[in-house]
Amino acid sequence: MATAKIKTAVIISDLHCGSTVGLLPPDFATEDGNEISQNPLQKWLWECWIYAHEYKTKLLGKDPHCLIVNGDCIEGNHHRTIEIVTPNEGEHLRIAEAVLGRVCAQASKSYFVKGTECHVKGYETVLGKVCKAEKNPETQIPIFDRLDLNIMGNLMSVRHHFPTTSRSYLEASQHTIQLGNAVNEAVRAGDPAPTILVGAHRHRTGHYCDGNRLTVVTGAWQGLTRFGYKVVPDGRPCPSIYILDWRNKKEGELPEVHFRSFNPPKAKIVQC
Repeated sequence: MATAKIKTAVIISDLHCGSTVGLLPPDFATEDGNEISQNPLQKWLWECWIYAHEYKTKLLGKDPHCLIVNGDCIEGNHHRTIEIVTPNEGEHLRIAEAVLGRVCAQASKSYFVKGTECHVKGYETVLGKVCKAEKNPETQIPIFDRLDLNIMGNLMSVRHHFPTTSRSYLEASQHTIQLGNAVNEAVRAGDPAPTILVGAHRHRTGHYCDGNRLTVVTGAWQGLTRFGYKVVPDGRPCPSIYILDWRNKKEGELPEVHFRSFNPPKAKIVQC
């Protein structure tokens, strides 16, 4: 029996497992048997995570899809941070395995893209192997610095890093800047130019289409750390999932874009 053609791509990033404000499954226990309970923010993040994948399942049904995990799956022990559930990065990896195992199993193919070294070190390569992700044809290792993926006649260029801004009213500017630069660099090198550019890292959900090309940036499954309160003190966590859908499109056309993003519970206002 012929394998059904993949016409949908699910994109997630920035899980930051191991962070005290990152994704954590309920009742997770370390190898020593110490249970780590969810704090209120982690409980809310987990509820959003479950809803996001129920939404994905309802939308896609039994149609095959590929999953793109675009970096920073773990928080890691970095910069003397105290905002981690344990300093043991191996436990951060185990949390990520618990979060992603079922999600990867539901996908026809999974692709992992490298995140930021201070967070992930080499653990995402291990995670890719555990989750049986597709191998990079150049290295035969299941991780990509930049994933160039041809799907339904579209060249999708996926890399983790996407420039940030502390000014929300300018956050859309980098979509056109990065898209134009990706196209120019490809043309200079004599390579095919991407029609879809996918980024992460900036912890800001958003997408942009100029009618011919598309950019997508996924939000983070992490609340503000103390560093976050320093660089974007007015920011709010906005986790998201994106689904690019070609099921009702012709080969070479841009996909229909589905996404779900989540605004956090309202902060309590102190009465004077």
